[in-house]
Amino acid sequence: MAKLSNNFSLKMFSLIVAVVLYVFVSAESTTPVEVEFPIKYRTQEGIVVVGDSPTRIRTTLQGPWANFHSFEIDSMTPVVVNLMKETEATTVRHSIFTNDLEPPGGMKVVAFSPSEWTIDLDLKVERLVTVNVDLPGRPALGFKIVDVKIEPAQVRVVGPQRTVELLQHVRTKAIDVSEREEDLEIEVELRAPPHPIVLRRKSVQAKVQIGEEFVRRTFRNVSVKVVNGVKGTSLKSPNIIVVLKGPRRIVDKITKGTLGAFVDIGDDLKIGKSEFEKIVQFKGVPDRTEVIGPPKVALSSSNN
Repeated sequence: MAKLSNNFSLKMFSLIVAVVLYVFVSAESTTPVEVEFPIKYRTQEGIVVVGDSPTRIRTTLQGPWANFHSFEIDSMTPVVVNLMKETEATTVRHSIFTNDLEPPGGMKVVAFSPSEWTIDLDLKVERLVTVNVDLPGRPALGFKIVDVKIEPAQVRVVGPQRTVELLQHVRTKAIDVSEREEDLEIEVELRAPPHPIVLRRKSVQAKVQIGEEFVRRTFRNVSVKVVNGVKGTSLKSPNIIVVLKGPRRIVDKITKGTLGAFVDIGDDLKIGKSEFEKIVQFKGVPDRTEVIGPPKVALSSSNN
């Protein structure tokens, strides 16, 4: 029993020593850690930073291991770059030093990068640019986009002068008109322009007018029949070319066999004509469709 007690005491003593050593090493040992300090550029109201100036400083900190649990790496104090004295577009060279970095308490900076870089500054300007509409897809067969109106037709953008002056237009997000037969009125968002340009408004009103598509279609070698003719009456050109104009959805369904081209020469024969010219008429031309021309044919009758 005494032996067991002696072993227990020895074990407890070893455990206490281990804990003390752990706490001591944890508190006193130094461990490097990589963190990033955000950069904050401070400029005049009408001046902006452009180009590829860095936004973070990569830094190596060192200090007691336990201290790493006492701060958030994502909330490091920003490195302020003061450019308030600059009042026009220019390029400056900026350097930072160790004392520009504010590490958490008990930590020290042992390395950082970059330590020096070039900063491009430009004037902040505002101007109007045209809005272009993105209209993928097509209306239903036989229909087309007649007109597109945007309100407002121009929007204001703000950004560095050299970038804003190159911007010709901004585009809307896609307005799908696929298979539509009717007009469309919709509020549509604008696509973001190239960074760092900013839009003064996020959307516009779009009115898309959709109407029937009118087409012309040519039919060749259309046969012409003679009505109220007599034996010996002949057509000099019994086949003609017919050009129709009308809504695509109607015209596309017409065949030359359904046109029903004819000429009625009864009245001409009554008055004794032997050579004459007649305008061709049609039985199978649908409403809202017209014959361009219209064609004429020459006839002769040997009975007169």
